[in-house]
Amino acid sequence: MGQRIIEGTWEEVSRRGDELAGRRVRLTVLDELKTHAGTAAQPVPSDLIDDEFVADCEKETEGQDIPSIDEVRRRLAKIPGSLAREIIADREDRF
Repeated sequence: MGQRIIEGTWEEVSRRGDELAGRRVRLTVLDELKTHAGTAAQPVPSDLIDDEFVADCEKETEGQDIPSIDEVRRRLAKIPGSLAREIIADREDRF
């Protein structure tokens, strides 16, 4: 294992404990930056986030039973064919 950078929240990095056991590591704690919800992407600077929009989205989903990703996959699996092909076919006249 060569030198590399591993970045994420503490929870994300600590899940790799077995991989890093016995290795010398350097930990840098970054200033808190908001991240795009549901991704493991690089932190997003707060000036790029529309907090009003995010608050509206959170408010709209309050109290709703939001399906898990597995449930969404199960529901989508019942749709025959390819959704991508359908979208491309609908857009063919635009290209």
